[in-house]
Amino acid sequence: MTHCQSLSNPLFQELESLTGIGAWELDPTGNRMICSPGLYDILDITPDQFNHTLDGFLEFIPAQERSRIQHTIQESLRCGSRLEMNHGINRAGQKIAIQTRHILTYHATEDQSLRCMGIIRPLPKTASCHLENGEVKGEGCGFLTNLNHEIRTPMNAVLGMLDFALMSPETEQVHDFLKTAKESAVLLLQLLNNLLDISKIETGQIHFKEEPLNLRSLLHSMKQLYSYSAEAKKIAFTCLWDDNLPEWIKGDEEKLRQILTNLIGNAFQYTDQGSITLRARLLQDERKIFLTSDKPVIQFCIADTGIGIPPERMEMIFQTLRPTEFSLIRNYGGSSLGLSLSKKLAELMGGDISVQSSPREGSEFSLQIPLKVMAQGQQTETTSIGYQKQNVLLVEDSVISQKLAELILKRMGHQITTVENGQKALSRLQQTPYDLILMDIEMPEMDGIETTRRIRAGEGGHHNQATPIIAMSAHVIKDVQKQARLAGMNGYITKPFDITRLQKKINSILGQKHEASAD
Repeated sequence: MTHCQSLSNPLFQELESLTGIGAWELDPTGNRMICSPGLYDILDITPDQFNHTLDGFLEFIPAQERSRIQHTIQESLRCGSRLEMNHGINRAGQKIAIQTRHILTYHATEDQSLRCMGIIRPLPKTASCHLENGEVKGEGCGFLTNLNHEIRTPMNAVLGMLDFALMSPETEQVHDFLKTAKESAVLLLQLLNNLLDISKIETGQIHFKEEPLNLRSLLHSMKQLYSYSAEAKKIAFTCLWDDNLPEWIKGDEEKLRQILTNLIGNAFQYTDQGSITLRARLLQDERKIFLTSDKPVIQFCIADTGIGIPPERMEMIFQTLRPTEFSLIRNYGGSSLGLSLSKKLAELMGGDISVQSSPREGSEFSLQIPLKVMAQGQQTETTSIGYQKQNVLLVEDSVISQKLAELILKRMGHQITTVENGQKALSRLQQTPYDLILMDIEMPEMDGIETTRRIRAGEGGHHNQATPIIAMSAHVIKDVQKQARLAGMNGYITKPFDITRLQKKINSILGQKHEASAD
C-alpha cells in the first residue's frame, strides 16, 4: 500500500502544489511509510523508486546525518510528541536543506492501528541552516558567509580610496564630506562584524588572539575615529589615561577595539549635548570589582551626559531588543546588537561590563578586561624594515582591490608587480625572485590556496619557495584561515584593511624573515 485516503485527497494535493510541501504517513515500527505526490516531487523520484519504509526514506539523507535523524524520528514516534528539525537531503545528486515535522499521531479508521503523519518542506536558500554533527551548516549559513565576502570586497576599496582622498589637498567642505563617508563606512563594517560575531558565539566558533598591542595607540585611534561625530554634534569627546597605564599589553586588539567602538558609539547615539569621556587605567587588586583574574586588569570607562537609562530597563540593557521594545531605536537609531555582543565578548575574554545610569543625567559603562602586561623591551616593532624597498608580487583578481593595494604598497616605497590569478603568478615567479607575495584567496583559474601549495612545492622556482606569502581575503571564518596556514601562507589579513593595518602586517612578516636570515 503506497497511499492513504488523506494523502490522496485532491484538496490536499492542491494544497501541496501551492505550498511546495510533501507529506508522509508512518507506522510506529517504521516498517511502512506512505508518501504524498508532493514528497515524491521534493525527492525528485517516482513512487516505484522509493522503498516505502523509514530506512528507505533515510537513504535520501546524507550519511553523516542519518543516525541523528533516525533517532529523533523514532523517539518522536515512540512518545507521540511533535517534531521539527532541519537537515539535508540528497536530490538528483545535489544536497538541499529541508525541514521535517511530525505533526499528528492518530488511530487509522480501517484497522485502528497507530499512525503518525508529518510534512516536509524545502527551506529557502537564504534562510536554511541545518545541523551536521552538532555544527551549524547549510545554505543559510553559507549565505551569511557569502554576504560577508561580497560586502567586504567593495568596502575594502571604499575605505582605502577615502583614506587617500583624505590625504589629498582639497577644500574644507570636500574634506568634511569625505570624513563623513569614511566614518559611515567604518560603522557599516562595525555592524557586519557584530552580526558575524553573534553568529560565531552562538555556534561556539569564536576565537581570540594574544598579540602585542599598544594601548595608547589604540586610545588615540578611538579619539580620532569619533572626532568628526563629536564636532558634528558639538559634543566634547575626551580620551584620558592614568600614568600607571602600561603602554604595551598582549591581547586581541580587534575584539577590544570592537567592544570600545560599540560602547563609544552607544554613548554618541544617546548623547545630544554635553560630553563623552573615555578613560583607561590599570586597576589595583582592591578595585577589581568583578574579576578574580591573576592577570592585571585594565578598566575602560565610557561616561556620557546623555539621556540615561530608566531603572526598569537596566536589567535588559545588555539584551538584544525585542520587536516590542523598538521605541528607543525609532527615536535614536541603532541595531541594539552592540551592547549585547560587547557583554558576551568581554565575558569570553575573562572580563565583564557594568553600567551605572540615571535618567536625564547620563550613563557610565565600565569595561574590565584581564590582559597580560608586556615588560619594557619585550615588545619589538619592525617599522623600519617595512620602509625598505621590497620587490612585491600582488596576486589579486579584483581591479579595484588591485588599485588600492598598489597605492598602499607604492606609498610604503615598494616595487609592485600585479597579476590576476594563480597560474600567472607561478609563471611570473619562475622568472623573478620576490621579497614578498600578497595573495588573494578566491580567484579564477587557480585560487590562492592551491597557488601557495604549488609555490611551496617549488613550482614558482626554487628562489621563491620560501618567499613570505600574506593572504588578503574577505573571508573571516577560521576554516579558511586554517587552510591558508596549512598551505604555507605566513600571514592573513582580512578585507577591508586600511593602510596602517596592512603596513603592520607586512612589517611583521618581513621582520620575521629578517630575524630568520640573521640566525
